Amino acid sequence: MDNYFNVYLANVRGVSANTRRAYRDAFMLFFNFLSGHTATSIDKLSFKDVTKDNVLAFLEYLEKEKKNSARTRNHRFIAIRSFICYMMQCDPANMKQWSDIVQIPKRRERKRVVDYLTKEGMDLLLKQPDYTTDKGLRNYVMLTLMYETGARIQEVIDMTPAAISYNNPCSVTIIGKGNKERRVYISEDLSGLLRRYVEMQNLDAPGAEHKPLFYNYWHQKLSSTAISNIISKYADMARAQRADLIPANVHPHMFRHSKAMHLLQAGLDLIHIRDFLGHVSIQTTEIYARADDKARQDAFSMMQTKIDDEAKTREWEHDSELENFLKNLC
Repeated sequence: MDNYFNVYLANVRGVSANTRRAYRDAFMLFFNFLSGHTATSIDKLSFKDVTKDNVLAFLEYLEKEKKNSARTRNHRFIAIRSFICYMMQCDPANMKQWSDIVQIPKRRERKRVVDYLTKEGMDLLLKQPDYTTDKGLRNYVMLTLMYETGARIQEVIDMTPAAISYNNPCSVTIIGKGNKERRVYISEDLSGLLRRYVEMQNLDAPGAEHKPLFYNYWHQKLSSTAISNIISKYADMARAQRADLIPANVHPHMFRHSKAMHLLQAGLDLIHIRDFLGHVSIQTTEIYARADDKARQDAFSMMQTKIDDEAKTREWEHDSELENFLKNLC
């Protein structure tokens, strides 16, 4: 396991720290389950305990006892399967044991529903922070940056002052999945507030360029839970004003979904939206086209057959000669 995490994943495959953390969490769950399932203390577990039946039992445990969705269950299994594929290279003598595990099928996932806020709803939500206060300014800049850049929550958490370029137009460099960089331009209004925030927090001082852009009381990165709580707070405030615009569960990824949908509705093609979001495949971006109810409704309205307000009787229906001719055909 040590070689797999610290050499193979980190150096050979070059996966991100976030992926390694996700795999670590999966194995912590798996080993704890395996210990109880086999009545063996964790330090006594061996490869003979990593069998197809035990992996299947773990996956069933995730679904039935942990109440994990098929998507979460599959993510846990992907981590285990990656390690098993590594073992197929390291331990070919037990290839049958490893190949049996690799062949376990993934659970079919329900198609994801893209939940997003309308432009009006997003504007209302972003009006809630009081950016005359230090914390309100931080929250406003952070949430507006999340929306304008379509950044994932981890990408926002990892942002530093060094990512900001104040050249005209102002832009932010985002480090995405697989350590891939993309540059996203932001509005002049946000640029001005971002500069003000950085100066107020002394994040423009020498040596501060690699500190967290958004941090907590202890000057540590904000956690995803903290950001989710901030969003929930302002969503509740906005919902009290217009319940029809703010759904019950507003989560961080909804900002990314909302930006993508608004770009699509504004006429931007999927290729540019893919690059803006940092998607590897256009197929990932296509979920927004499938979810665009407004576009479907508009297209449906345009294609509907126009029917006269009053049912008009065709002249030939009163042509007795034609009517008699048709009746006499049979």
